[in-house]
Amino acid sequence: MRRCFSGALFTALMLFALVVPVQAQQYCDATGDVDGDGQPLTGTDFRILVQALNKDGAIPSDAYLSDINGDWVVDTNDVLVFLDYYENGLAAFNNCGGYPCSTDCSFPTYDTITAHCIGYAYANVDGDSVNLSVGDLSYLQRMLNGEVGPANDLYQSDFNADGIVDAEDYQILHDFFIDGMSVFAPYGGYPVSNYCDPLLVLNTDRCCTGFTGDLDGNGGADMGDLTILIDHLFNTFEPLDCPAAGNVDGSLSCSVDMGDLTRLIDHLFITFAPTELCRLPCE
Repeated sequence: MRRCFSGALFTALMLFALVVPVQAQQYCDATGDVDGDGQPLTGTDFRILVQALNKDGAIPSDAYLSDINGDWVVDTNDVLVFLDYYENGLAAFNNCGGYPCSTDCSFPTYDTITAHCIGYAYANVDGDSVNLSVGDLSYLQRMLNGEVGPANDLYQSDFNADGIVDAEDYQILHDFFIDGMSVFAPYGGYPVSNYCDPLLVLNTDRCCTGFTGDLDGNGGADMGDLTILIDHLFNTFEPLDCPAAGNVDGSLSCSVDMGDLTRLIDHLFITFAPTELCRLPCE
């Protein structure tokens, strides 16, 4: 009787295994589009990732998109790869076989994200213990011009929490003296929570800040920029003075091609949609 029961149980288990499929591992591309807006690896993506890791807010899109090094964990290592991308472009993803890294679609969730180093941009730029002063604004300008070195922790000056201290942070601090504390609201409010070890990018290291398309550097994209781009692609083939400004469609490869021309025409004449933001690796 015992032998007969064991045989019947074994047969039932085998039939169950045949009927019930084994759940296959699902893999997804970790593009770095943390906020889910369709534009990966932007300063906003960096800020949301860091602030989520600092427990200031949840990641609004699928968590796997933030696992940019493909190790199935969203943590400080992903922040470091992001910073590496700022400096070295897509070469930052070579360790996982190239961009985008592949990761488990269902892991991790926000609840498993680990905390890491936190900075707060109090704007004590000149290190005199007085925050948000005209002296801080002046010192930040001189620092970005390469005239002086940092007098305090760099995170004190990363007001948009994008992992970079640059001209955009100077503009935010400048606007504070006109509009008050409201200038910090888009980045989580004063003091802005950020990454504790941002990069310092001097004004001389960047030709493109804000939005792309301003090829002649006159303050905005216009017909003159369209002419320059057409000449570069079809007529004189003259190199662009600022290739990063010519990456109008924001491609991660930083290439300037027909896609950028199409996007600039669309911006100027059709939908008037803004061009993409400048990408530091394209400088």
